[in-house]
Amino acid sequence: MSESEGKWDFFVKLCRILKAELLEDTFTSNPKRVARIEKRLIESFGILDASNPKPHKIVVRFPADPYYKLIFIEKKYHNSQKISMDKKGNIVLSMNVPIGIDLVNWVLSWPEAVVVEPKELKEDLREVARTLTKKYGI
Repeated sequence: MSESEGKWDFFVKLCRILKAELLEDTFTSNPKRVARIEKRLIESFGILDASNPKPHKIVVRFPADPYYKLIFIEKKYHNSQKISMDKKGNIVLSMNVPIGIDLVNWVLSWPEAVVVEPKELKEDLREVARTLTKKYGI
């Protein structure tokens, strides 16, 4: 929580803290702000999401391979994450998360993944593909 700007909450990686000092001051948390932070952590997919993220139902399909099932059973990428299998045995992962650069990069990290919905995420991925095509050619 920012001391100088009451409306700002910051999320930082502990490994980025270069120096810490213990002061005599006493900190009293504001329950409304703590609730706001907890809500954001639950609703967000990544640190770069908007301040008031708007969750969307995201559905991503992965190949019918025990490897993917094991990964998504062992690792939870979001608290809303659910996995199922389609008729062909493919792993179907669904989450309710905001569409943002963190989610786009996450999907791109799985080249074998296919976004089923929503169309907004598909369009963001198409835009990345257009940018990469311009930059690197076909």
